[in-house]
Amino acid sequence: MMRRQAWSDTEPTRSRVMPPARDDADTAIDLRHDRSEMQRLSDWIDRRVVALALTHAGAHAVRLCLEEAVLNIIMHNAPPADPAATIRVWLGRSDGRLTARIEDACAPFDPLDVPAPAKVENLAAAPIGGLGIPLMRHFSSAMEYRREHGMNRLVLQFDD
Repeated sequence: MMRRQAWSDTEPTRSRVMPPARDDADTAIDLRHDRSEMQRLSDWIDRRVVALALTHAGAHAVRLCLEEAVLNIIMHNAPPADPAATIRVWLGRSDGRLTARIEDACAPFDPLDVPAPAKVENLAAAPIGGLGIPLMRHFSSAMEYRREHGMNRLVLQFDD
């Protein structure tokens, strides 16, 4: 099942977004289901930002979204049954658009099902946390989720 949501001031739209299946060297990284892998992810993002010649704004959007998605998988989902399973992150251009793909073998989780947080009237009363997915919606131009062959697949597109 594939779901996609484009974020704008209007109603979300649904369509098909697929990054290419073929990856060149260093376009993808495989991470263990462990918080210590966040430094490896950060270093890899640094290399990809340079390789893709991203603007400062594009680099910021990509970093925020990828780090949030991976950290959510690690912190809020039990590790997959197979201890050798990894979180795979891919970043490149697909049909001229900056595209990221995050895949994991954890329990199904569709971030498109997460409702927008309620507006906060008083900052002191605001709950801590719960803003990662709304930030991903803000900084990406489109999000797609699919569950296939026991894998969560999240595809993000960015305007850069």
